[in-house]
Amino acid sequence: MSTGDQECSVTPYSAPPIPDQVFPPFDRKQSSIYRYRQQQSVNLGSWFVQENWMVPSLFTCAAAPRAGEHDVASGWNNTTSSRQVLERHWDTFIQESDFAYLQSIGINTVRLPIGYWSLGPQFCVGTAFEDVMTVYENSWKRVLRAINTAGAYGIGVLVDLHGAPGSQNGQSHSGISDGQTTLFGNEDNINKTINTRALTAVRNVSPEAARFPFYIHDAFNLEKYSDYISKRTDFLVEDHHAYYVYTPSDMAESAQSHTKDVNTTISSSLRAASLANRRNLVVDEWSCALTARSLSQERDPMSAQRDFCTGQMNVYTDAAAGWGFWSYYKEDCETDGGWCFRKAVGQFLPQTKHPDAPYNPLAHMSPSQVAIARGYQDGFQTAKVFAQYGMSKLGFTGQYISDTLSELVAAGTIMQSEQITYETWFMKGLRDAEAEITAASSNTPVVYPGAHK
Repeated sequence: MSTGDQECSVTPYSAPPIPDQVFPPFDRKQSSIYRYRQQQSVNLGSWFVQENWMVPSLFTCAAAPRAGEHDVASGWNNTTSSRQVLERHWDTFIQESDFAYLQSIGINTVRLPIGYWSLGPQFCVGTAFEDVMTVYENSWKRVLRAINTAGAYGIGVLVDLHGAPGSQNGQSHSGISDGQTTLFGNEDNINKTINTRALTAVRNVSPEAARFPFYIHDAFNLEKYSDYISKRTDFLVEDHHAYYVYTPSDMAESAQSHTKDVNTTISSSLRAASLANRRNLVVDEWSCALTARSLSQERDPMSAQRDFCTGQMNVYTDAAAGWGFWSYYKEDCETDGGWCFRKAVGQFLPQTKHPDAPYNPLAHMSPSQVAIARGYQDGFQTAKVFAQYGMSKLGFTGQYISDTLSELVAAGTIMQSEQITYETWFMKGLRDAEAEITAASSNTPVVYPGAHK
C-alpha cells in the first residue's frame, strides 16, 4: 500500500519493555533549586508532538495533508504500523546521551512539549484522536521516562501542553491539520483540557501544590499577561515567545536591524514586564533563525547571525528568569544552525575561550545577574548547612557575608560593584531556606515570597 507516490513499507519494530516509571522521593531542597534558579533551557520539540518541517521522515506515509501528529498516527497503512513508527521515534530521537550532553554544556532545564494524546488512550476518547488511540498505549511511560532521565542529570523539566483538545490555535503543532480552533468555544473541549479549572483545582490539591509553578503562554501579548500575573500572588510564570521570521516586516528587516531591536525596544519591553510581574517571566521559545532576505543585506551574514543570536541570549538572560531555545534537535540539524541547538552551539552561540571547555550560558550573564543568582544560591545553601548541625542558624550574618564576599571578589566571581546586590540576594535566599526549615519542623506550609522579587 502507498500514500500518494510513496511506498509505505514499515520495518517491524519491537520496542524494548519499559518498566513502570517511579519518581524519586520528593526533595524539598532540590525542588526549590529547580523552581527558583535561573533557567538555561532547550525545547525537546518534535519528540512527542510531531511537526513536518522538523521530522519530515515521519510524514512520508502520513495521511493527507501530512502536517500534524494525527496525520502520522492515521497514516502508514494502519495504526499497528504507525504505532511502530512512533515508538521507534520516541525511543531513538532523543536518548540518555543527549541529556548527558546538555548537562555538560550548562543547560539546566528542558521544555517538553506533549499533546493530550501523549497521556494515553483514555485521554483520546471523545477527541479527534479517538480513532488512533491505540497508537498511544505506551506513550505516557515514555514521557515519564524522559522526565526521570532528565532528573538523573540534574535537569529540570517543564512539561508543556503543546496540543489541547480541539486545538488551541488551529495550527498543525497542536496535533491536527484542519485549521480549526475549537478549544475555547467548546465547553467539552475546555473540560477535557483542564478537567475543571486548572489553577484553582490543582492549587487546592495539597499545600505543596499551592506553591507549584505554572507557566502560561502570553499569546504574544506581553503587557496584558504581565499585568495579569502581577495581580496574583501564586507562582505563575509568563511564557513569552520571540521569533523574527514570520511577518512581512520581519522578513524584510536586516539581521543587524533585528539585533538592534533586540538590544533596545525588545529589551526594554521585557524588562518592564519582568519588573511588573516580579520577574516571573521566561522567553521559552526563540531561535537563531533569520530569513534569507534578512541575511542577504549583510556583508558578513554569518557574523551578523551570530550577533543576533548571542544578543538574544544575553538580553533574555538579563531581563527574564530563563530562556528556552527552539529546538534541541531536528532532522538535517547539521545544515540548520538557525533552528537546531546542537548545530547552533559553536556556530551562532558562543563557545568558551578554551576549546576543550564546555559551553556554559551562565558565563555570559551580566555581573548583576551573576550576583543575584550566586547570592540567592549561597544564602539558601548556607541556611541548609547550618540546620544540619543541631538546627543551628547563621547568627553573625554580616561578618559571614563579608568574609564570603572577600573571597568571591578576589577570585573574580563577584564584581566589586555588585557586592550590595550579592548581599541583598544572599539574605533573600537565607530567609527563604530558614522559613522552609521552620515549616518542615512544624509541619506548617510555607509560602515563599519568591526568589525573584
